[in-house]
Amino acid sequence: MEERSNAALLSIVAIVSIVAVVILLKSTTNSPAAAPSYLPVLQENTVSDLQDAPEAENKNVGGQAVKIPPTCSNGKKNGQETDIDCGGKKCPGCAIGKKCKKPTDCLSNVCNMGICAEPSPTCIDGKKNGNEVDLDCGGYCSPCAAGKACNQTQPYYCTSNNCLNNICQVATCTDKIKNQDESDIDCGGLICPKCPHAYDCKFHEDCQEGKCYLGFCTACTDNTNICDDCLNLANGNRCECNYECASENCDSSKNFTCSPDPCFNGIKDGQESDIDCGGDCPTSCEIGQSCISRSDCATGVCIDGTCKTPTCINGKIDGTESDIDCGGASCGTRCVIGKVCKSASDCLSGVCAGKCKAATCTDGLWNQGESDVDCGGPTACSRCSNGRLCRTSSDCSNGRCVVEPGKAMRCG
Repeated sequence: MEERSNAALLSIVAIVSIVAVVILLKSTTNSPAAAPSYLPVLQENTVSDLQDAPEAENKNVGGQAVKIPPTCSNGKKNGQETDIDCGGKKCPGCAIGKKCKKPTDCLSNVCNMGICAEPSPTCIDGKKNGNEVDLDCGGYCSPCAAGKACNQTQPYYCTSNNCLNNICQVATCTDKIKNQDESDIDCGGLICPKCPHAYDCKFHEDCQEGKCYLGFCTACTDNTNICDDCLNLANGNRCECNYECASENCDSSKNFTCSPDPCFNGIKDGQESDIDCGGDCPTSCEIGQSCISRSDCATGVCIDGTCKTPTCINGKIDGTESDIDCGGASCGTRCVIGKVCKSASDCLSGVCAGKCKAATCTDGLWNQGESDVDCGGPTACSRCSNGRLCRTSSDCSNGRCVVEPGKAMRCG
């Protein structure tokens, strides 16, 4: 009797357990499961992210499709990214060599042919780059001062025009080179001795014989029938032409009398815009002096009748600028494609044909991040051959960028 009671009790317990399991399963099926903790919680403020992210992924969570927005650290190219985890509106800029669609996709702010590239070198970036021979000098930049590095085959990259042992030398009056303010080699100007007969001159003071005629020092034995260029007449004497006067000014308005040079007489006369400067005078006016046009000013900037300091943010072409607020030595900003240029150094691309042109792999210039001229770098250019400059092995056609102590890296 007792055994039958125990068996009945066990049967009841089993039936209750089965019912409980069925109820639990039904509840689980009708209620969606919570998303695993490793998935991001979708807040209301992610709706716009999802709308801006056409590549958001669908994840199956508890039998439901949940849209997971892209992130900038998931190791995938998604959302508006232009390369893996970079570019677009929300992610950081991409490194050199990564894909891009516009400059803002790149840390360098330079997107060239769909690849982030290094900024074009400038003459004020504190780096030795481009075709500079030393830091921000030589090549497209201004010549280098004494003590700077140079190439002996290109002495003109030194202010002294003298490169010895690959170092720019100090200009002297005995270096057998025409430099400083010399009118001829080692003579003339304000620093060196006067030039002998037949040497080049600019002023009478350049010559030992005291006469500069037609650009040459003369001994005053070459008079002509029309104009006696060797008279060197003082002011007040009658004359027939400018060369007869010491002042080189035979004034027809004063009955052909030798008169002080109007550009050196201490008064504003003739076509001068200010005293002894501007107009047809050889001396340009300084900042603060009166002007009529930019050609009157040493700075090339004439605003409201006064010579001003040039700026690169005034919306005008002034100073030595080749176009509005860009180009020239007075403005550190290079011009973009389509702007007017006078030389390659005016252009961000380094290519000038009257206007700045886009850099290419066949322009014969070192630009657009190339490791050497028209090869290598994060560009579509061909890889560099042996002996050409490189930064990484990928720059070289043979895949080898060789490092030698004290030398630039080259393909080898």
